[in-house]
Amino acid sequence: MASSSSSFASDSQYRPLWKYDVFLSFRGVDTRRTFTGYLYEGLKNRGIFTFQDDKRLENGDSIPEELLKAIEESQVALVIFSKNYATSRIESEYIHHIVDQISVLCKGSLSYIKNLVGIDTHFKNIRSLLAELQMSGVLIVGIWGMPGVGKTTIARAIFDRLSYQFEAVCFLADIKENKCGMHSLQNILLSELLKEKDNCVNNKEDGRSLLARRLRFKKVLVVLDDIDHIDQLDYLAGNLDWFGNGSRIIATTRDKHLIGKNVVYELPTLHEHDAIKLFERYAFKEQVSDKCFKELTLEVVSHAKCLPLALKVFGCFFHERDITEWRSAIKQINNNPNSEIVEKLKISYDGLETIQQSIFLDIACFLRGRRKDYVMQILESCDFGADIGLSVLIDKSLVSISGNNTIEMHDLIQDMGKYVVKKQKDPGERSRLWLTKDFEEVMINNTGTKAVEAIWVPNFNRPRFSKEAMTIMQRLRILCIHDSNCLNGSIEYLPNSLRWFVWNNYPCESLPENFEPQKLVHLDLSLSSLHHLWMGKKHLPFLQKLDLRDSRSLMQTPDFTWMPNLKYLDLSYCRNLSEVHHSLGYSRELIELNLYNCGRLKRFPCVNVESLDYMDLEFCSSLEKFPIIFGTMKPELKIKTGLSGIKDLPSSVTYQTHIINKFGFRRYKDEPELESLLQMRENNDEPTEHCIGTKRSRYDNSEPRDEASCSSSKKQREVGSKMKQSKMQHNCKLGPWYFENNAGNSAYVAEQLECWPVIDECVEGKKAVPKRVNDISNSKSSHITKQEEQRGTISRNQIGADTRRTFTGHLYEGLKSRGIFTFLDDKRLEDGDSISEQLLKAIEESQVALIVFSRNYATSRWCLNELVKIMECKEEENGQTVIPIFYDVDPSHVRYQSESFAEAFAKHESRYKDDVEGMQKVQGWRTALTATANLKGYDIRDGIESEKIQQIVDHISSKFCKSARFLSYLQDVVGINAHLEELKSLLQIEINNVRTVGIWGIGGVGKTTIAKAIFDTLSDQFKAACFLADVKENARKNQLYSLQNTLLSELLKKKDDYVNNKYDGKCMIQSRLCSMKVLIVLDDIDERDHLEYLAGGVGWFGNGSRVIVTTRNRQLIENNDAIYEVQTLPDHEAMQLFNQHAFKKEVPDECFKKLSLEVVNQANGLPLALKVWGSLLHKKGVDRWKKIVDQIKKHSNSEIFEKLKISYDGLEPKEQKIFLDIACFFRGNERKEVMQIVESYDSGAEDILEVLIDKYLVFISKYDVVEMHDLIEDMGKYIVKMQKEPSRIWNAEDFEDVMMDNMETRAIEVIWLWTSTKLSFSKEAMKNMQSLRILCIQTHLCDSKEDSIEYLSNNLCWFDWHKYPWKLLPENFNPRRLVHLDLRWSSLHDLWTETKQFLSLRRDRSKLLLLPEENTRFQGDAKFGVFVSTGINPWKDEAEPP
Repeated sequence: MASSSSSFASDSQYRPLWKYDVFLSFRGVDTRRTFTGYLYEGLKNRGIFTFQDDKRLENGDSIPEELLKAIEESQVALVIFSKNYATSRIESEYIHHIVDQISVLCKGSLSYIKNLVGIDTHFKNIRSLLAELQMSGVLIVGIWGMPGVGKTTIARAIFDRLSYQFEAVCFLADIKENKCGMHSLQNILLSELLKEKDNCVNNKEDGRSLLARRLRFKKVLVVLDDIDHIDQLDYLAGNLDWFGNGSRIIATTRDKHLIGKNVVYELPTLHEHDAIKLFERYAFKEQVSDKCFKELTLEVVSHAKCLPLALKVFGCFFHERDITEWRSAIKQINNNPNSEIVEKLKISYDGLETIQQSIFLDIACFLRGRRKDYVMQILESCDFGADIGLSVLIDKSLVSISGNNTIEMHDLIQDMGKYVVKKQKDPGERSRLWLTKDFEEVMINNTGTKAVEAIWVPNFNRPRFSKEAMTIMQRLRILCIHDSNCLNGSIEYLPNSLRWFVWNNYPCESLPENFEPQKLVHLDLSLSSLHHLWMGKKHLPFLQKLDLRDSRSLMQTPDFTWMPNLKYLDLSYCRNLSEVHHSLGYSRELIELNLYNCGRLKRFPCVNVESLDYMDLEFCSSLEKFPIIFGTMKPELKIKTGLSGIKDLPSSVTYQTHIINKFGFRRYKDEPELESLLQMRENNDEPTEHCIGTKRSRYDNSEPRDEASCSSSKKQREVGSKMKQSKMQHNCKLGPWYFENNAGNSAYVAEQLECWPVIDECVEGKKAVPKRVNDISNSKSSHITKQEEQRGTISRNQIGADTRRTFTGHLYEGLKSRGIFTFLDDKRLEDGDSISEQLLKAIEESQVALIVFSRNYATSRWCLNELVKIMECKEEENGQTVIPIFYDVDPSHVRYQSESFAEAFAKHESRYKDDVEGMQKVQGWRTALTATANLKGYDIRDGIESEKIQQIVDHISSKFCKSARFLSYLQDVVGINAHLEELKSLLQIEINNVRTVGIWGIGGVGKTTIAKAIFDTLSDQFKAACFLADVKENARKNQLYSLQNTLLSELLKKKDDYVNNKYDGKCMIQSRLCSMKVLIVLDDIDERDHLEYLAGGVGWFGNGSRVIVTTRNRQLIENNDAIYEVQTLPDHEAMQLFNQHAFKKEVPDECFKKLSLEVVNQANGLPLALKVWGSLLHKKGVDRWKKIVDQIKKHSNSEIFEKLKISYDGLEPKEQKIFLDIACFFRGNERKEVMQIVESYDSGAEDILEVLIDKYLVFISKYDVVEMHDLIEDMGKYIVKMQKEPSRIWNAEDFEDVMMDNMETRAIEVIWLWTSTKLSFSKEAMKNMQSLRILCIQTHLCDSKEDSIEYLSNNLCWFDWHKYPWKLLPENFNPRRLVHLDLRWSSLHDLWTETKQFLSLRRDRSKLLLLPEENTRFQGDAKFGVFVSTGINPWKDEAEPP
């Protein structure tokens, strides 16, 4: 649990010994039913434990003795003197003030806080962030930090210290671990803040509405402890408007991203002195530590790196152990991390997505401490989406970026990462190897497995590099060995899956000939013993960097023809290199080329300079001819030729005015002043101080520099001016201007001359360091002004003089404390408003009216007029609820206008005796009084006032909670109006029968949202209504009868466990609801039982009832009265929904529009994707947007896939198989063609296709083409890619991996390739494909050295290979299940040399048998007889494809 990571001692250990907070002494006869009762309730509501001397003593106790003990054990004593006390002020306000003061006293006594190590600093910092609690406005503050740093403890301390300043408070602990659904947390929050123990909501959408409605006028303090998903913040504190002014929300989290742009307090680890203090508290308790332990204490604290969780765990472990045990345990800690600590830290790792986990483990095992740009290159080479992944890890406090731009993490976080990997005891079973001894063990014992993804070891000193061990490592993507001087012989095998390959001092003369790493991005074999890399060409389409520097035996470079993306080539110090392969001229992406000190290099034919920024030919003393230039040379290209043998320059260089001297300085032809300055630099005549561009920026506030100290500045400004003129004259762009010292050790680059950098300082003997002037742009700020609603929820009618200062005041406070917006006719009117007009409007806009009848009520004409208006509103169609309260008057006196009411009416009649209209008004008053008194209400003449008020508030709150449907949120639901209109027409509310309507659509399309909207819109028209959310999930977690109990409780308005099995529930629903007009929504059903046992027939419910069902499976609702198919959003609504989540209420900048369009196009109108991606991009800068959008295009989002995958998980195995085939291969093909293929291995294809259509996983277009949503297709491919052994291959690269590495292929069912890539086949790999049923290849580029492919699966049902490249099919190929064989345009001479039996081969309906050559003779037993072709090709008129 989150609280277990506390860095401090527990609360209870330091809590004071008071049994009671307050002792309440009073005389019961005077005040018990009034003032004291309210005061007691007020203290209780604040959580102040109060002893009340005439109530809390148990029967039989000795009163004097108990009283004495209670007084002694109470922290505060309140003595109430009753005579005339309450007449001085309004009771409720006075009580409120007293409660505040007592609350301060009690909360201020939390002495445990003083014992929390380092709490004062945290409290001061966080309180400053909370920004003066007295200020209006609502603020959210996040407490963010790594696991175990003490976030929960600090939040708890802040909560306890500040809670007395708020009307209501709630600490929601350990939110991440909640297993009961979001609505359960919402119920807890409402119960705590409104002081009512009622489960008001049963779904999170209702909870969201209720929170916003009930708390908007309450000043609250809420702590959301340990959130790990954006939904938790959205549904518990989604908007600042939800809470009253002055409210504060504190959220603790390990993920900074969840806090967004709210105020964030980053919680660091402890200072060393505090860490020692905390450790000693747990290790020595109250004892004083012995001096002999001090050095050992420092060692433990150092290992814990001041992490509170570790200090606490280590301290408890060392408690009461002797010094020998300490030393032994410390040695053990240093070698093996503590599993208790690691398991708690591992929670953050478990919450990562798969790719993020891989990035984290790579960093923890071998990339920590390395420069960020280097780490990013490695991760990007593995196609991990490094930028987003690293940001997630930073936000979750798992890694950090140091001031030196290196990747860092806490020692214990690193230990946790290595612990995750080391859980496999056998090194060969681990995903990563970083210890030399583990790697050597794998090599010696041949224990490598497919699990190994990365090897990164400092050296390797064994004489043997095991081919067997490496062959099995089919997923190895990183191999980094920094030394291996003792290796003997050649290396026979390296995995073709490698992407990052570094081996310094590589000991062999070449790489293995079978090494075909087509995904390789980085190859570094510097300091190697290579003579050559390999012979011939290698297809390396992704290779970006080739580093062979200081390979002193290297004599020739590889062929670069098939390295189209090569950017960096380093051959420096290759002193035996004689020739650079001419194919380098094709490398158009080359950026840097280093041939420094290649003394024997004689032949360097050509180079492509289109992308080239840097080329070093220095000390190439044998190179006499400058290479031929291909492409246009960039202006900023830097070429060094110092001390080389080059004598002449190509004309292309001269033509472009690039003249290169032996020291590598660019000259500008026909510019003598530029030439003179460069010559001055070359001859070492320039001043020792290079102060370039000393003109001060208007943003530079530093003192002017001494011109004398920068003697060259004037000359250089003149040169700059001249170069600008040159730029205009030659109409070309001048690039950076390079200055370099003779030794070639460093360079200074001044950016474009029209924008000189500002120079910070001139240091003698050193170059000036340029400083860019950053653009300053006006930041746009926006704020949302909170607008309070003017509609009243409750209006109250009473005579002020009678009850305002006592009963009515307390009732008003009680309603307000429950978040019930109450209009008080003599208090809430603003100055200057017309009373009568304002009152009428308030009455009309209130849902409930409370009439407080007192003895003198009828004397007020104002009250009587209000009463008449209230009763008129009650009689209207959507009339309000009226509740009479008889304060100190008998209800019969009100009903019959007797006693004090008779006296009052006598005066009214006397007043209006000569006024006919007046007398009619009096009669109306009488009628209204009689009607009101006949209503069900509350008689509070007997009993305790505070308890009666509690009953009234409970009743109002319950009614308000259950019946109010807040429709304001609908205005933000994109496109909802059209859905509502369509559903209303299908529901036909005006017809008095029972009707069921299904809402059907693809996962994530918004079925639940639409159902909730129609429910909230129509529920007031029914006697009772129930929205059963997420039926599928709730039925899975609980029994169906629990849902039946929820349904009955909601509709019968009484919470109870009515039944304990679904059969009784079915009967009870029918019997209890058969005469009730109800509205029921069954959300997300996926089994027939859900409908059968919750709403099985029209006879179950009364006339006019409506049942709405949402589902992904159309079959379940085929018998409904109507089905509403929910379509994806049109483009304009999709953009609106995306903007709603990506920008909230802000207007997006122009720079985001194009990126927004890309995301919306990717989502293809699916609301789920638009919401998830919009939330992901919210409050991100444009650079992050670009990277995230690129990542979305590559990998979409696992959160979306997991939600869509629910539909897939509900399929039968055969249905899953066909769905994956369509997603991976058949989408976009004609239905007839797809059915032919699928029927080749499953005779029930048509029925299964209908199931997939019913579940909205596929659909048939108007052109009879099988289609599916883009994200459904991506979800299918995602499922295959997540399989340990993929079942389908549609990508040529994946096929090559399988063939080259002889990977386990037993799971492969389908290979379907359309590619121009050359394919190679492995007999071993093909032989393992026992489950292969479809083989479709469209390419003629195959490695066809033999006359026939060596092996094909005999389980093939569909075999399609255009341009089959071999002369024969394998002799051992006996595909008895084969239905389709298409080998058109092949190189076949004969199919085979003997007769074959094909019992399943069909030739009906379509071209299921295509013969390869006109002169081929084919004979075979077919299912429909014998088909013999003798030189006639029935499809010879078909043109061969190009």
